[in-house]
This record gives sequence, C-alpha cells and structure tokens, in this order.
Amino acid sequence: ISIISVALSAVIAIVMAIFDFGVWSLVAYQVVNSLVVTILSLYTTRYKVSFKFSIRSFKHLFSFGVFTTLATVIDTVYENIIVNFFGKNLSIQQAGLLYQAKRIEEVPTQSIATTVTNVSFPILTKLRFESSKFVVECSSIFKMVLLMILPLLACISFFSTPIISLLFGEQWTDAGPYLKLLIFAGIFKIAETLNRTF
Repeated sequence: ISIISVALSAVIAIVMAIFDFGVWSLVAYQVVNSLVVTILSLYTTRYKVSFKFSIRSFKHLFSFGVFTTLATVIDTVYENIIVNFFGKNLSIQQAGLLYQAKRIEEVPTQSIATTVTNVSFPILTKLRFESSKFVVECSSIFKMVLLMILPLLACISFFSTPIISLLFGEQWTDAGPYLKLLIFAGIFKIAETLNRTF
C-alpha cells in the first residue's frame, strides 16, 4: 500500500510540476498519497465504515486513547515551540542549517521509531494479561533496539559533515555540528517512543 501510494502520488506531483502547477504539486502529492492509502487500506481490510457514535465504545477506548493523544499533542506543541524559538533567535542562515540537519536526523530516528512501534505493539498486545512476560519482552525489545541503533546513530554523528555534504552539497557543511547534536537527541526520541509503546 505504501509503495503504490507513494509511486502514484509522486507521478501525479511530477506531472503537475512539469505543467507549472508550482507548490500545488506538493499539495497534490500529500492529498493523493493519503487518499490512496485510505482507499487501499479500506479495500484490503474489508473494513466497513460506520458513521454511528457509540458511547460504550468511547468509554472503553477513552482511558487508552486520552494518554496517547495527550502525549502526541505535547510533542507537537514542543516541536512548534522549538521551531518558533529558533526562527526568532537565530539568523536565517543558522535556521536553514538547523532545518537541513533536522531533515537528515528525522530519517533514521523516525524510521526506527515507527518500525519498532509497528512490530512490537502487536507482540506486546498479546502479552497484556501476562505481566511478567510483558516486562521481559519490553526489556528485550528495548535492549535489542538500543544495541542496533546506537552504532548506526554513532556513525551518522561521526560522519555528519560528509553526509550533509554528500546529500545537500558543500554549502551546507556547517550544518554538521547541528546534526551531531540532533542525532544524540534522536536516541532519546526513540527511547521515548518505545516507552510510549510499552
């Protein structure tokens, strides 16, 4: 589903860009991507959409959903505060360097966090009524993820300047120190995502 949606939306966005739609091609990419993912997900799961509101279901799911929603809202507010803070207190050049470093940092940290969540959540759900096995499995997942990501993130941090130079060109090499710090912070982001999943 992801491959099909990205491919289709990318083709549409590229065609729109060729025909001078400008930034609307980027908007179309996002809209088409989300639409195709939704349609294909509904088709493959055979899920029947219902527009009824169930108070019983709401009460049952509220205790779980309120905390994950609250954590997501806090995370989003935090990210926006940081962006506004740096935007107001840094020069345009420094803000641009930080932005490019952030783009590179998000690729491994978000990919790892999303993958770990998608893989571990179903496993842990099966153990929700077996406390001792649940704790052992959480500990095992946490150690395994840290064992895999620490060397990867250490390499990215160590080679931050050459990576930025390779991806964005020599004019962006000053973003290297920002990437080093952001990669270090990414370790805690992954740990926080794991804890939220647990």
